Amino acid sequence: MRAAATVGRAGGIELAYFITMSTFFSAFTDGSVLQVLFIAILVGFAVQSVGSKGQPIRDVVAHMQKLIFKILNWILWIAPRG
Repeated sequence: MRAAATVGRAGGIELAYFITMSTFFSAFTDGSVLQVLFIAILVGFAVQSVGSKGQPIRDVVAHMQKLIFKILNWILWIAPRG
């Protein structure tokens, strides 16, 4: 109970500091899920904002999604059932 009282609530400044990273790759190497999610959202907004010029990138992402889902289906099919 005392630990929760000393931690308190994180404000907007603390959240912004936690989300930002020292380098672009540090979010991926440190295992910070929130920072990686933040980068993914920024990249998604950027691709959407360029309009039709971003269509090749969206096509690549769609094909990668199909590929990853196919591999996951294989893994689940091979996995032992219990």
